Amino acid sequence: MKSKIPVKWETADLVFIRKNFPVMTWNRLLEGVNAIRPASWQVSSSALRYQVKCMGLSRGIQIRWSPEDIDFLRSRYTRMGNVEMAAKLNERRRTFRIIDGRKVFRTFTKRHVEKKLKLLGLHRTAEQIRQIKKRNLVTTGYRVLTHDCNLWTQGKRKAADEASVRIWKGRRHVKINGKFTPYTRWFYHNFIRPVPPGYMVYHLDCDRLNDSPDNLACAPHNNLQSFAYYRHALTLLDRREKKLLDILRVRNYGRQGDEIRQMHTDLNRIRKLQQKIRNKIRPNN
Repeated sequence: MKSKIPVKWETADLVFIRKNFPVMTWNRLLEGVNAIRPASWQVSSSALRYQVKCMGLSRGIQIRWSPEDIDFLRSRYTRMGNVEMAAKLNERRRTFRIIDGRKVFRTFTKRHVEKKLKLLGLHRTAEQIRQIKKRNLVTTGYRVLTHDCNLWTQGKRKAADEASVRIWKGRRHVKINGKFTPYTRWFYHNFIRPVPPGYMVYHLDCDRLNDSPDNLACAPHNNLQSFAYYRHALTLLDRREKKLLDILRVRNYGRQGDEIRQMHTDLNRIRKLQQKIRNKIRPNN
């Protein structure tokens, strides 16, 4: 087996590595080192990494919590929030590490406080959290947004227009008289027939975004969630899937790009619903 020739490092190489290691990636550092070395003395990535290790260079500096800051956290976590706690710890400047003859202080954030509380097994009760939120209103001066004073009434966000439709949690909502209501029940009650008390409007194919009139029905609450209903919905979804696939397979049918993308979106939603329904009725087949 041929023995490896050790890499000879010049002073200029070591100075370049020590100066640029904290700010350069491994690939850029390797390119820079080989650029100042002769063509016959190029180094590999493994040789560079080994030399960096021998020089004791490291990008990450771990500074452990000091016992004073841990005691400070234990004594005040029930009264102070994580953001305020992190700010107080940064002001104390008790956690540090001596590197190259100088003190390097640790910077605390909200995430650091949350992780330390979890590691120490410290948990706040619901009453303690309520008191902390109440205290934050005084210490931070944040204003709580209420129903009468919110981002829309303050003019920071534009309010939705009357009769505008929004999609939330997989179903449509329409704004009527300044309040959003489920679109399916509103449409069925006003344009098909009134909905009796105790009845609900549902979709025959289980697709909550398919609000076509022939896909809506009205029935008592306890008549749904049956296997016959799911089997019928699966049949309707199979028909819709076949129809969409037939349309998408035909080329040059004159549709715009947005319409094609919407058809693909509907097709993906239908397939997910099909799989969900099959999982529900499979044990009883």
